[in-house]
Amino acid sequence: MSSGSVGYEGREPTTIDYSVDSSNIVDHIHWSSWGPQTAVGHGVWTEESCNPNCATGPVTNVPATITLGGVSAGHFTTMTERAGKLDKAYRYPANWALGAN
Repeated sequence: MSSGSVGYEGREPTTIDYSVDSSNIVDHIHWSSWGPQTAVGHGVWTEESCNPNCATGPVTNVPATITLGGVSAGHFTTMTERAGKLDKAYRYPANWALGAN
């Protein structure tokens, strides 16, 4: 899938990249549902402690849930990402995920 593409064109990505610096990636996604209006996937978000710094600090794997919706012209245009304390909403094209595969 190309970076910044709207929807996922019927594909069920196993990884979604939300940030350029790899600080927000949900990986190992398994989709419990994938329908014409909504999709729900569960994966792993790697939380960086950044202590003493982000490059060397320990990381914790946190269960994550991705929900896709807001179908327009056959593509998902809304997404929520929930993992631990993280609860973010995305809307295409304003702040859509950078890429997926």
